[in-house]
Amino acid sequence: MIARGDSVIATDLHDTANEDVIKLGETCTYRKLDVTSDADREAAAEAIGAVDVLVLNAGIAVGGAIENVTMDTWHRALDINLALRVWERVAEPTNCSR
Repeated sequence: MIARGDSVIATDLHDTANEDVIKLGETCTYRKLDVTSDADREAAAEAIGAVDVLVLNAGIAVGGAIENVTMDTWHRALDINLALRVWERVAEPTNCSR
C-alpha cells in the first residue's frame, strides 16, 4: 500500500513504534492507540475520517498452562484479540455517508 503511494496510518500502543513508521516514508503516519480504549478508538475514528481499507492486526498471546492464567490476563487477551468487532462498529458510521 505504501509502495503504491496510499496514505497509511499505523497505530500501536507504544510510542516507540513511531520510529519504525518514520522509516516507511512520508505517506505513512503514526498514531498512538490502545485498541481496548473506547475513547482512543472513537478519537482515532474521528481524526482519521473515512477509511477505504482497515487492517486489524492487534493481538497478544497468553503463554503457559491455562490453569496458571489469571482472569485479568484472560480478559486483557480477549479485549485486544476481539477488538476487531468493536473497530468495525466504530469505522462503519464514518463510511456510511460516502
